Amino acid sequence: MKKFWNSINPKELERLQEDMGKTFEEIIKECSENEMSMTLFTRLIAKKPSRQGTKDESIQIAVCAQAAQSNGIIIKQLGNKKIRPAKNGRILTLADIKNEGIAKNDCLKSFDAHISGRLTGFIAAKVVFGAGGHQDNVFEELETLGDWWLKHKHHGVLILLVDTDLTEKLNVLKRKFNGAVLVANHYDLQKSLSSF
Repeated sequence: MKKFWNSINPKELERLQEDMGKTFEEIIKECSENEMSMTLFTRLIAKKPSRQGTKDESIQIAVCAQAAQSNGIIIKQLGNKKIRPAKNGRILTLADIKNEGIAKNDCLKSFDAHISGRLTGFIAAKVVFGAGGHQDNVFEELETLGDWWLKHKHHGVLILLVDTDLTEKLNVLKRKFNGAVLVANHYDLQKSLSSF
């Protein structure tokens, strides 16, 4: 039962109980008797992968940062939207965006980590499992960011850190950038850090 409680969104469960006017026990009983009810119930209360992304990306970066230290590379996680690339080629802080009144539409995906030390640059991190919905847009967003980096000839390295089960989409990105922008999952990035 612990596994059940760790994989659900309790607020969604409460809403479902209120909407249906049923207790938890009544809902469980109905699910045990009706497969369609069980399927709908589990989809409604499951933790949404898109809401887990930020937490997963933090773990990705922390693991890579630890491995980087022994190679003289410092990876510092950035706060949400702290540094963003602007479509015009600039790299903006949150203060720049506010002070200059720059619209969100004039910016791309924010960087998730800053790299300094023996290597300089930025990391954009994503955890993507399963296709459909927003997940399909993630690879396009990362490709756009990689193209932007190369077009504006920024110094240092851009790392697109992607952990995914969509292997072919990841391989398309790797082939496209062919090392000019590093595309790697957290495991491969840790192995690559010693070669910089």
